[in-house]
Amino acid sequence: MKSRVLRTSQFQTTAFSPHGEVAMWFEDQILYYDVTGPLNTEVIECLALAQTEFLKQIEPQGPWGSIAVCKISAVMGPECLARYGAMMSTPKPAGKTPVATAFVMGPDVDGYRLMAPLFAKIYAGIQRPFRAVETLEEGRQWIFAQIAQARQTAA
Repeated sequence: MKSRVLRTSQFQTTAFSPHGEVAMWFEDQILYYDVTGPLNTEVIECLALAQTEFLKQIEPQGPWGSIAVCKISAVMGPECLARYGAMMSTPKPAGKTPVATAFVMGPDVDGYRLMAPLFAKIYAGIQRPFRAVETLEEGRQWIFAQIAQARQTAA
């Protein structure tokens, strides 16, 4: 069952306008992020608030994963990328950390080749399995395999 959708546009952190938007929902043990870029630091600040609020509302049953589906542009400036990295390294409440994260960024997404290794570096830094893929189906297959592996390890 799909949870309600929460959007970064529902949060305001500064007088400056966020560029881009992120919507999130939880379905089938996956937290989906629908990301329309390019993104700026202000939208990452909104994402930090939205994600914190969203994680309070979900109650995953066992291991779960996350998939970010990037649209239009995956480009983030250095300051924005640094803020995203800091947000990702902030500890999450128990049971509220995905076992793996996939980013869906096909060739139609501006900056996908530039950004994929930068995102991979952030996830390596927090020791979370990460994969950039071109289709949602690839991402779902990989995430479900990671969830299955985590269940076997926990058993």
